[in-house]
Amino acid sequence: MRKLMMMGMFLLLAGTASRANDLYVAQNAAGSATGTDCANAHPASWFNSSSSWGTSLSQIGSGDTVHLCGTIGTALTVLGNGSSGSPVTVLFETGAKLSEPACPSTGCLNLDNRSWIVVDGGGPGGTNGIIESTSNGTGLASQRQSVRGVQMDGATNITVKNLLIRNMYVHKVLPLDTAPSAPDPTAVHLFGSSNISIHDNSIHDANWAIFGGGGGNSVAVYNNDVFNVDHMVAIGVISNTSTGVDIYNNHFHDPANWDTSATACSGSSCYHHDGVHLFQTAGGSIKNVSIYNNLFDGDWGIYNTAQIYTEGVDFTMTVYNNVFLGTTNNRNLNNGAMCLTVGPNGTVKAYHNTVIGSSSQQNGLVKVEGASVDFRNNVVSGSSALIYLPSDVSFVQGGMDHNVWGGSGSPFYVCTSTCSFQSFSGFNSGLSSISGRGGSSVFTSNISLSASGVPQSGSVVAGVGANLSTSGIQPLNFDRVGSQRLAAAPAWDAGAYNVGGGSARPAAPSGLAVSVN
Repeated sequence: MRKLMMMGMFLLLAGTASRANDLYVAQNAAGSATGTDCANAHPASWFNSSSSWGTSLSQIGSGDTVHLCGTIGTALTVLGNGSSGSPVTVLFETGAKLSEPACPSTGCLNLDNRSWIVVDGGGPGGTNGIIESTSNGTGLASQRQSVRGVQMDGATNITVKNLLIRNMYVHKVLPLDTAPSAPDPTAVHLFGSSNISIHDNSIHDANWAIFGGGGGNSVAVYNNDVFNVDHMVAIGVISNTSTGVDIYNNHFHDPANWDTSATACSGSSCYHHDGVHLFQTAGGSIKNVSIYNNLFDGDWGIYNTAQIYTEGVDFTMTVYNNVFLGTTNNRNLNNGAMCLTVGPNGTVKAYHNTVIGSSSQQNGLVKVEGASVDFRNNVVSGSSALIYLPSDVSFVQGGMDHNVWGGSGSPFYVCTSTCSFQSFSGFNSGLSSISGRGGSSVFTSNISLSASGVPQSGSVVAGVGANLSTSGIQPLNFDRVGSQRLAAAPAWDAGAYNVGGGSARPAAPSGLAVSVN
């Protein structure tokens, strides 16, 4: 009898551990409201009830999938957790959306303090799942600022993928219709959250698209298309430390709709557009940041700062294989394409980036500042102000060399006791001897790049770069589109693309299972 009881308990526990229920939710109860399919869906109020979350087979628990059906006009709040290897999945069925006139300040979808949750739009590129505000913005029914699409502060082990998150605030270039109140309206808010993956989403029309930091660690943002947004990705700290930020393979573009009129914009009343913004407000640090294989292009408007803009005293970051195009409508990139200020205790490595500016650029396309700077194998061109070098920058061995500079005259802005534009030779001679002094760099008026930054046959970028195969950065062994940089080659091509490169990498395989850990 005892053996039978023990066997029964084992089977019960095994059944609980291996559960993987499919439960369906719609705005209102449908059919028998048993949750067995969309025709018999539970109502949204059932999802939002704590009694619906737990370990019984009729509740939502580890390993279960909640299918969202049709248009749901009620904000949803996740009230339970998954577990390692058995997350709770919120899956959007074809045509499903969370849609309100303006998403609430707590999010159209709220995952605050939850763990082991996957939110899946159901198909690459966000073709199925939509989270949207429908009437918030310039000239629309409301101009609400406290609006968020997905809210997941204090959360851990969360994946958000394959969604279209749109229209948290549709801003038009008009006299200021609402004062800036960063980060809101926000598409994805994850302050103080760790082990987060945000990928393969399309995000447009918000003040800030993705905002994190606040002591959160291990955040990956990749394969997203982000546009019509003032800040694309922002990571901020106060007096704490955030560690492990990976931002790669994204397309960041066209924030110009967040411009305001010159008469309405002054100081803090201005939106200042950034692709990636890392910042601190008091103390704190951001460590182990990698920003690579991204494309920054389109119209960056009048009131931008930089496509990558960092302001800190103790940041550690590596920036490589990115392409920055600031040529649309010949707009200025006011603080450049890369403003890499990491502070007196900071470290920055910038390799194999391609920067093409506009002829109206007034400030340096690139700024580097920190205690340990390594700026090699980059291509910077298309401006009368190629680089701004402050007086407090310190280079590693060979840390300002093997670059290709495209221009003429004196486009190098250097600060010592005073600041002035320097010629190529003057720029190099003023560098510390440890920097390499541009001995293997090239300055030319004809780099021979396409409009998208791809080197053409015979381009001078060929063989200018140092071989960085021993850097320990595995993705750096390939250019931005997957063309291999050979470890045995005596020298690499400078810039984000190999000579003869520029073709898209093969499509990723489909139908693969995803393991959340």
